[in-house]
Amino acid sequence: MGRLCLWLMLAGSVIAVLTAALFEGLSGPGFGEFYAISSPAGGPVTVSEPGRYLVVAAVGAVVGLLTGVVLGIAGARIDERRRLGVTAVAGLGGCAVGVLPALAPAYNAADLPGGMTPMVLYAVSGAVAYGLAVAAVYWVLRAGGDPAARATARTTAIVLPVGAVVATLAGMGSAWLLGFSTTTSTWLVVVSVVLVFLTVTFAAARVLGIRSHETG
Repeated sequence: MGRLCLWLMLAGSVIAVLTAALFEGLSGPGFGEFYAISSPAGGPVTVSEPGRYLVVAAVGAVVGLLTGVVLGIAGARIDERRRLGVTAVAGLGGCAVGVLPALAPAYNAADLPGGMTPMVLYAVSGAVAYGLAVAAVYWVLRAGGDPAARATARTTAIVLPVGAVVATLAGMGSAWLLGFSTTTSTWLVVVSVVLVFLTVTFAAARVLGIRSHETG
């Protein structure tokens, strides 16, 4: 039940932050403003925008925890042999390391070294992220003695480019919906949407890898 609660807490946090950021981006005040909430003593309490999202994430985690407890009592369990979560975390970790060289200049609006164009930087980072993600999935599963590690790496290599394109388009669509602003809410929405699509991609690759291993 503990593993179920952990994943539902993570899902609850992501859903809560994504919902709050999307609502904020569509209708709320901009970056840098503060929000007043009522305290038990009756006085106003101001929190920064990032702090507000931390509170929202905590509330989502609590809701996920309670949901996991209820489902656990009802008998719901996670099949640890499928290792969907492990595969997704390994793949996302590889992607994160690969895209960091592109994200840092983009976020800080820094000049690229040596006159490098953004498209070249994005292409190189994407290729590195792809290779690291496939390698990370294989190494992590192999380290755990998983018999379908090689098959999962092959399906990841096939499925990941498609999932990355879909995740990129979804992220661009989210940014367009929020007017391509550079507020915290827009960053949170875009990042959350991309992470969700990539997580589904790695989970699908794992399922296909297990099926390929069992039938091959």
